[in-house]
Amino acid sequence: MDYRAKLFPVTLLLVLAGCQSQNDRHDELDFKPLKDFAYTPATIAPGTEIELLALSGGKESDEETIYFWQFIGIDKSSGDTVRIISSLISVANSSDPKDKTYTTPMQYDPDKKITTADFYPADSSQKLAAEFGAAGSGDKQLTEDQIKKIMEGKSGRKEVIVINKGMDIFQRNYKTALGVLNFKQQPW
Repeated sequence: MDYRAKLFPVTLLLVLAGCQSQNDRHDELDFKPLKDFAYTPATIAPGTEIELLALSGGKESDEETIYFWQFIGIDKSSGDTVRIISSLISVANSSDPKDKTYTTPMQYDPDKKITTADFYPADSSQKLAAEFGAAGSGDKQLTEDQIKKIMEGKSGRKEVIVINKGMDIFQRNYKTALGVLNFKQQPW
């Protein structure tokens, strides 16, 4: 067995463990409007398996802002290192590809050692899920007016990307895709 193959799982766990501790270290996080984040688009087919290497950490979306987190991983179909920008992760509830539970990336727990997920490009239903999740954070009930604004795409929430300044891997220029990582097992 190649020594790199033996070292990869250890390196992966160290990087992901470092990312977990970054969730609470907001001094090393920067926030930039998503529309101002320059990147080279990646073409990743829906359902492509991604081997996760790092997670940026960040904040939970709230009534004013939807936070997009960064995942760095290996596109298993091409071997390329890619950046996935996402405000949600999901887990499959059954064999039906539409039967998923969505949650914040904040729920991802690297200690569970679940390091692969399938990529799905962002679509309107995921945007709605992120909007409703942010609006309904805490114990607040949504008003009819808030629901109407979300459904019309007029919630007024800022979309912000989390940039982890404390880890070099997030400063590199990887091809990037906007979407959701769907896990086959619950990663939280």
